[in-house]
Amino acid sequence: MKELGSGTRKLVDYCFERSGVKPEMLIETNKVEFIMELVKKGEGISFLARRVIEKEIAECALKAIPIKPEGLFLNVGIAYLNDQQLSPAAKAFLDFLLPLVQIQKSTS
Repeated sequence: MKELGSGTRKLVDYCFERSGVKPEMLIETNKVEFIMELVKKGEGISFLARRVIEKEIAECALKAIPIKPEGLFLNVGIAYLNDQQLSPAAKAFLDFLLPLVQIQKSTS
């Protein structure tokens, strides 16, 4: 399982709590590669963001099992210093994200 404090872990803990289930976790780590290797060896299962394991799914090294039809979403944030000029790449990235934030706010 991802470590305490990670977005994935918070979401999974919330879902288990909401369902009244207490999972038995044997290992907690912040190393996604370590988790994937244990799962590939058949030594357990885990909850990981689909984007993190897309390559392994495409290679049939791991299998994703949907856990609810509407999916689960992590809230993320972007932080940057107000008093520093952004690089052109950072500015382009921020310009790309800002319309998405507006869409998210209007659909909430």
